[in-house]
Amino acid sequence: KSTVVAGCWIDDIIMLGSSSLRFAAAAGAAAILISHRKCAAESKRIGLASSIRNPNVPTTVLIHGLDSSKQTWTTIQGRLCDKGYPVLAIDHRGHGESELGDPDEYSAETVARDIIHCVETEHGISRPWILLGHSLGGRIAMRISAIAMKEAPDMLAASIIEDIDTRSLPYERSDEIDGSKFDRSFISWSEAKKELVRRGYAAERVDSWKDTRVRELWDGSWFSDINPQARSLAWLRILATNDADQAWTLFEQQNTLPFPIHLWIAGDKGTVVVQDGPIRGCISDMLRRVPAVHFKKFESAAHSIHNTDTDAFIAALIDVIHQAVKRSRDE
Repeated sequence: KSTVVAGCWIDDIIMLGSSSLRFAAAAGAAAILISHRKCAAESKRIGLASSIRNPNVPTTVLIHGLDSSKQTWTTIQGRLCDKGYPVLAIDHRGHGESELGDPDEYSAETVARDIIHCVETEHGISRPWILLGHSLGGRIAMRISAIAMKEAPDMLAASIIEDIDTRSLPYERSDEIDGSKFDRSFISWSEAKKELVRRGYAAERVDSWKDTRVRELWDGSWFSDINPQARSLAWLRILATNDADQAWTLFEQQNTLPFPIHLWIAGDKGTVVVQDGPIRGCISDMLRRVPAVHFKKFESAAHSIHNTDTDAFIAALIDVIHQAVKRSRDE
């Protein structure tokens, strides 16, 4: 008689030796495995929740400031993750571990579009997402918000600008750092510090970066998140321009803002903004031009509000997240 063993026809199973049985079993297992893999390949993929994406809560995207990196957000990321809120911190062009690219292409527009691509294409984060930018990152957030208003009003659930105004900030001599081409890899901490000090950074400031923004890698070499070339480009091509004022003018022209904009500043002793006066781009001018902006002052905070008044900062940020969730459910 004929018998089927694991998908193979056998004329007489009784007459088979042990080696033949093993072959038949192996062939059958392979056939089953191939069939299983084919079914898995043809099945529909589903989106999985993670620490950076959640179908029920918008992801908060964190953009760092000048001479900084995604490392500045470590505490904020941890606090949000502890509460189940998805969060993504990004090193923008030339900073942290991100490559600089062509220096001639560096601009607020380019950096902003890098971030949008990183969020939506590289990380697959769905719209809308919450944008939070500190200092230079706040200027970049203004440009991203302007792109969203012009091209994709559904992109953002909210935009938060941390301790920066829209004034053009001239690159003064006291701010100058040697911005020539810079290799961020070093054989030791002492070599990294020596080069950063030679470029114009104060030794005490460089020491404060040890093991955070300048750190040892697995192979014993050292890496600097700080990139004086990117710093110079960011100041000259973003901070010293009127790009932020142009973005704010676009906000001013909207009958209704397509998403909430929040302007958060530090206390009087710690902030870098100009709060009042007959100066275009100061805080009072910004609020006069766009009265729909949500303004908050963290009286006890220094420039990096997220690191100097963390509890209040987290509470305010979670409130923005909750408001975004509520709006999405009401729509």
